[in-house]
Amino acid sequence: TVACGQAHCLALLTTGELLAWGASLQGQLGNGKRAIKAKPIRIGLQPAQERLAPVNISPQGMPPEFHAPKVEQRPFPGKIVSVSCGFRNSAVICEVPLDQ
Repeated sequence: TVACGQAHCLALLTTGELLAWGASLQGQLGNGKRAIKAKPIRIGLQPAQERLAPVNISPQGMPPEFHAPKVEQRPFPGKIVSVSCGFRNSAVICEVPLDQ
């Protein structure tokens, strides 16, 4: 399944993976960034914002050098059954078991 918005697309593969590409100026790709992605990227749920604090990677005694940690995506809570794109937005519908 492929859905397209003004300048972005989502693709739901038969494997259940969700890919996105195109413009993401309002975050419509769902990867936590606002940038254009020319090639498809795998999309999952983002971790809570407080886990994304920059980390000092400098050796002790050196001036600090901060880098953002790599974002580990979590799987969606159930099987993705539908994707949709609007002008500058995206939606994913998951089938979630009742016991969750």
